Amino acid sequence: MTVDAVNRKDPRESWGQEPADVLVIFGITGDLARVMTFRSLYRLEARGLLTCPIVGVAVDDVTDDQLRERAREAIRGTEDGLDAQVLDRLAERLSEALRPEPISLDMEFAREGGEGPMPYETLLHAAMSGVRTRFTRQDGVEETWRIVQPLLDAPPPVHPYLQGSWGPAAAADVVAGHRAWHEPWVVS
Repeated sequence: MTVDAVNRKDPRESWGQEPADVLVIFGITGDLARVMTFRSLYRLEARGLLTCPIVGVAVDDVTDDQLRERAREAIRGTEDGLDAQVLDRLAERLSEALRPEPISLDMEFAREGGEGPMPYETLLHAAMSGVRTRFTRQDGVEETWRIVQPLLDAPPPVHPYLQGSWGPAAAADVVAGHRAWHEPWVVS
C-alpha cells in the first residue's frame, strides 16, 4: 500500500506523545533485525508512522549500502507484498541520520495487504512514540531479579515425572501445610 505524505498520520494523534527524534536499534545486523525488525520498520513506514531517522548499532562493521541491502533482502524474504516506494523511503531513512544519499531499489512487488500491525511492529511504534505501557519499569525489572536471582544461584533439584501425569510426587511438598491438591474429576 503506497502512503503519500497527505495521508500520513502524525504519531502524536494516535498515542498522545511527542515523536522520537531518532530510533536507535542495537543489533541491526543480527538475526532479530533480519527476521522481525526490518519487516516491522517497513510496515511502520508503509503506514506513515515511521517519522524519524534510524541509527543502527552493530558489532559487524557494515557500510550504509550494506545495511540497506540487508534490510531489502530481509524484507523481500517475507510473505508481505511489498511496495518499492515504501522500501525506498525506508532505505533512505536508514542512512538519513548519518549522511543522506539517494538510492534506487528498482523492484516490482505485489501490493501490501491491509492486516493489522504485528506485535514487534507495535512494540517499535510504542518505543518511538514514548508509550511506556508496553515496557517494564526499572523497579519492576529489579523486583523480578530479586525473586529470580536466588533460583539462578541455587537452582532447586529437577524432579522427573511421567508424561501425561499431574507432575512429580515432590510437588505435594510445595503445598504442604495448605489444603491438599485434588485430582480433577474426569468422566470417561
